Amino acid sequence: AQKMGFQKEKNLFLVHGVGVDLKKYKKNIPFPNNGIKKELGLKEKDLIISCVAEFIHRKNHIFLLKAWDKITQNLNNVHLLLVGNGSCLESLKQQAKINLLPRVYFLGYRKDVQQIIAKSDIITLVSKHEGLPRSIMEAMALGKPVIVSNVRGNCDLVEQGKNGFLVELGDIDGLVSSMKKLIINDKLRDDMGKASLEIIKDYSLEKVLAEMSSIYDYYIKILN
Repeated sequence: AQKMGFQKEKNLFLVHGVGVDLKKYKKNIPFPNNGIKKELGLKEKDLIISCVAEFIHRKNHIFLLKAWDKITQNLNNVHLLLVGNGSCLESLKQQAKINLLPRVYFLGYRKDVQQIIAKSDIITLVSKHEGLPRSIMEAMALGKPVIVSNVRGNCDLVEQGKNGFLVELGDIDGLVSSMKKLIINDKLRDDMGKASLEIIKDYSLEKVLAEMSSIYDYYIKILN
């Protein structure tokens, strides 16, 4: 934008998205029927990696499933939850079935996404391109470490090695390595989750409204 002639604080402003109401994530989240682990018959010590995304080509689920094939070769207490609907859902189910991918759960459309994220240990999103992904913002607001593709939007939210990992598109080994680091290291998950809680404060609804208000105030002064 600056190359096009816009000037910071004159006609070029930074606003941290549409904002997340962090207050609703501080409340105790109810878990109907004791939550997703009981629903799926998982053990309490089992780890959950979740991806909340529409099943379309842009969300790149196939990349995630290719990495999952390698993850499950030597880790048997980890489960992958895929939440959402979309045009690619059935073909991806077939892909998982043909390749005998274990512990993959296609949950479809859910009304308890917040509860699922809260019960998850790691949240991932490996889209080919993004805006400012809501699922990752919600995951951070719930104190979760995240693994995302290194594309615009994702890289605005995730600081490499601080609150999660950025993985290059197509780098299956990089995605597998990032997952393994978090799967086997409880402290790393905890530390990155705490970092997520700090970073997401910049994207709070309260801060975004203040940013928007300051822009309106600026132009009102010019017009007057």
